[in-house]
Amino acid sequence: MLNLSHRSKLTLTITVTVSLAIALVLAGVLLVVRNQALERRRLDLFHCVDRVAHEYTGPESLADEQVDFPDIAIYVFTASGRLIDTNGGHTPRPQSGFRKVKEELQLGLEYHQLLFLGVASWKETEAGLQQIGLVLGLLWLPLTALTALSAWIAGGLALRPVKELIKSAERLSSSGDELDLSTSDTAEYAELVTSLNRLLTRVRYAAHLQEQFAADAAHELRSPLAILRTRIEANLMRDREPAEHVQSQQKMLVQVDRLTSIVEALLRSARHEHGSAEALDLFEACRSFCVEWSEEMELEPGQLALTGTKAFAAIAQDELSVILANLLENAKRYTPPGTKIELQIRQDSDWSTLTVRDLGPGIPVEHRQRVFERFYRPEDSRNSESGGAGIGLAIVRRIAEMRGGRVQLDEVATGTSITMLLPVVKSA
Repeated sequence: MLNLSHRSKLTLTITVTVSLAIALVLAGVLLVVRNQALERRRLDLFHCVDRVAHEYTGPESLADEQVDFPDIAIYVFTASGRLIDTNGGHTPRPQSGFRKVKEELQLGLEYHQLLFLGVASWKETEAGLQQIGLVLGLLWLPLTALTALSAWIAGGLALRPVKELIKSAERLSSSGDELDLSTSDTAEYAELVTSLNRLLTRVRYAAHLQEQFAADAAHELRSPLAILRTRIEANLMRDREPAEHVQSQQKMLVQVDRLTSIVEALLRSARHEHGSAEALDLFEACRSFCVEWSEEMELEPGQLALTGTKAFAAIAQDELSVILANLLENAKRYTPPGTKIELQIRQDSDWSTLTVRDLGPGIPVEHRQRVFERFYRPEDSRNSESGGAGIGLAIVRRIAEMRGGRVQLDEVATGTSITMLLPVVKSA
């Protein structure tokens, strides 16, 4: 039973239940027919015996009654139980009331100190009832078979949405596309499919956040880890004075702090969490970052030019560091030797803007709408071998949008100019 399919279990359960119900109904019908036949025979006996008791004058009267009731035998007993007259064969036991004895029905009435007993055969009626029972039993078989067939078909119709769900799940598991479960049912299974699709959406979203965080972390942590490795290898190459060791350790500690900030910013970005942030002076924050970043990237003096005025926006320092690192490293990667990277900070009545521009080859017009998509590289030259993975600008856009801003690609004659806009806030 446990190894049967749900359709088979459903069919078996319905068939057994309905067949038992049909059997009980047919047995009840047979019992009702039998009781009605018994009651009719009792009434016939009563009318016959009652008439004989009132009209009895001797053997001649019994002969007259036998003409009217040929299938009923009458016996007349005295009060002491002695048979004094009969038109039947064997002598039954004298007893008043109605009873069934083997294949006979007996009914006795006391009248004028005599007991009049009528006896009728039940054999033919019993044979007829048995035939009716046989017919009902034969009728039970096709009814049971019809029930089983109906239950099998109904089970198939009821479980068809489940099979559709299974096929839909198989397509979903074998396809790389983000398909949804589907069914033709519009009742309970439709609600189930809707709930499962919502669950799938949440699972996909969680998996997407996990993949996004892993990719972003690999992208963002690469540079600080490379710098740490370089400094550690440099420390191991030759003996240093204690003061040099302290200075080197302090620089590595700066990189560790940067790694911590990057991880925290990426975690918030991946979870789409952006707690409250105080007003940050973008110009001062950018100037501090540029000093450290220029030293880490070993830029020539004046290669990174910071211009602008104070501008305030609600953004965390570590988030701004992630944005600057991506924009500046992207600009450095494609800046021709001898040219500058320009970083400009401005503020108007509504927006605080941060613009990074390089004088490199620029981005073709046909690719500009997609440069902020994850893993998108507009040119073959901008591939992973040159350091680009197509993630940096996507990270910048996501953090800016989390803070209520946006990122855009500016129209410039040469090179590439990317601007981040954040809502203006009052300074602390």
